[in-house]
Amino acid sequence: ELLSKGIRPILPGPNEDELSKLSKNTDDYSSIKKYFNDIGEWKYKLYSRLDNIRLHCGTLCELNSVDVIQKHTIPNEDEGSLFPTVIVPNVDCPAIVGLEDIDAGDMTFPRDIPEELSTFYSLNGIIRFHIDNYIRQDAYLGGEAEKSLWKTGNVWNEDDINEAVAEVEAKTLTGPYGLDETNEVAESLYQVDMKGKSVLVIGSSHPWIEAICLFHGAAKVTTLEYGEIISNHPQIQTETPSTIRKKYLDGTLELFDGIVTHSSVEHSGLGRYGDALNPWGDILAIVRGWCMTKPKAFMWIGVPIGDDAVLYNWHRIYGKNRWPLLAANWKQTGKGVKFDSTTVEEVFSRGISNAMENMGVLFEKVDPEDYDVDSEK
Repeated sequence: ELLSKGIRPILPGPNEDELSKLSKNTDDYSSIKKYFNDIGEWKYKLYSRLDNIRLHCGTLCELNSVDVIQKHTIPNEDEGSLFPTVIVPNVDCPAIVGLEDIDAGDMTFPRDIPEELSTFYSLNGIIRFHIDNYIRQDAYLGGEAEKSLWKTGNVWNEDDINEAVAEVEAKTLTGPYGLDETNEVAESLYQVDMKGKSVLVIGSSHPWIEAICLFHGAAKVTTLEYGEIISNHPQIQTETPSTIRKKYLDGTLELFDGIVTHSSVEHSGLGRYGDALNPWGDILAIVRGWCMTKPKAFMWIGVPIGDDAVLYNWHRIYGKNRWPLLAANWKQTGKGVKFDSTTVEEVFSRGISNAMENMGVLFEKVDPEDYDVDSEK
């Protein structure tokens, strides 16, 4: 199917001439399998999943170089703009939300990014790699969520949450990233009207973001996390990838008014949390959120910002190349208060050691049909 769409599979083997012959005879599975059997079971399964993701992901997973991304870019001329808007038409939401391969687990924790995937992770060599000697193994995909960050582990009780909301108001809540970062996020989110709204929080083992949303008037907060969290607060509901996928596909998931995610998606697809390697893991996490939100929904993304890099297997650093792609089909409308004390040029030129702090950006959901972008480009 990939060959029929002009997409070269990740699975290595045939040269260009052989691929051309195989594409004309897609029933000759024995010939294709002959090339793919020598790479080993782990790579075969991983690359098969990734190729299946590419098949259903469409244009979004084919934006793998700066030149191609620019063909889908619309300038953002608003004052304070950090980067342009990437427009991706024809997003197949049921296919992307429903694809279990995106949520696949893998407990092998490879020490390096396989060579066959490096071009996808690096946007064809633009994004640099830093391979850490210490490979993180913080897996809890499919099990219980991280317990060490919150006083009652993965059980969130109403009284504790209400106390955290009061601490947000008093500016005394020390979240997992410290008091200053908690207050900066809370202050930045005054730019959003959350009163009476339904908010999706992507990635959370400590309910500090949830407390901030409730402080700002959110009527309901839904936390999406790899591992299971038990919420005993009437305004906080929790989901795992499998439970929210089921609700979306059977039509019982109510669309959200907005998304808040802070220090989460930069890890997606790097294998640190027991998730399988996926060069598009972060992008797919955000586009799934796009699929689950109402028109003109808001989104806050807080991630490490600097010169583009992949710190394997810890996290990504987002610069001028990866940031627009991460926020495909979202237009920037604001930015966090941390940007007030620096310039855009300084932020995006920061090296690895200076880019470890998270900085947030605000967006509004856009409809690709409102823009003149050729999906064939």
